[in-house]
Order: sequence, then structure tokens, then C-alpha cells
Amino acid sequence: MESPFQKSLMDRHLRVEVDGRDLWIATAEDLVLLKLLASRPRDTLDVADVLFVSGQLDATYLRHWAGVLGIQSQLEQALRNLDEDELSRRKPHFIAVCAQL
Repeated sequence: MESPFQKSLMDRHLRVEVDGRDLWIATAEDLVLLKLLASRPRDTLDVADVLFVSGQLDATYLRHWAGVLGIQSQLEQALRNLDEDELSRRKPHFIAVCAQL
């Protein structure tokens, strides 16, 4: 049985075509939440990269699900890390994430 978050993720996933094949990928917001849930060292870097390269994300959605999932403090920390000084100095790591849903 899927959780409410899993249902939301599936409802929001995006279809992209790569080399003539359709792939279903998670939105940037859902990827951030999944990475915060996994909470491995590499995930912290990936969250920073996604936040850095994605531009404007749905903060209301992120904060809602972070609260439900018990990762609100991790999300707020990741958002605080994106102050203007860091944005001007930081070069994102290349990340490639495809989720076949």
C-alpha cells in the first residue's frame, strides 16, 4: 500500500523523452524530499545541487511534506545553506537522477 507521500509523488511525476524513450521522473521537490529522507552523505550534496540548479521550487509543498515526513529541520538547514554568498561562490556538482516509476 502506498503512503500519501508516495501517492503525491506519483501524481506529480513528469514524463520526459530521452533517446526516443519515455521516462518518468520525480519533480525536483520530490527528489529533494527523497534525498533528505535517505540522508546519506552524498544525498546532502545532491540536495544542495538540486536546490542550486532548480531555481524556484514550491516551498509550500516542500515544507508541508517535510513536516509530515519528519524532515523539516533538514529541509530548513538545506534552505539556509543557500544564502547569497554561497550561491555566488558555489559551482554545482553534476548529478543525474532518473527514476523509472
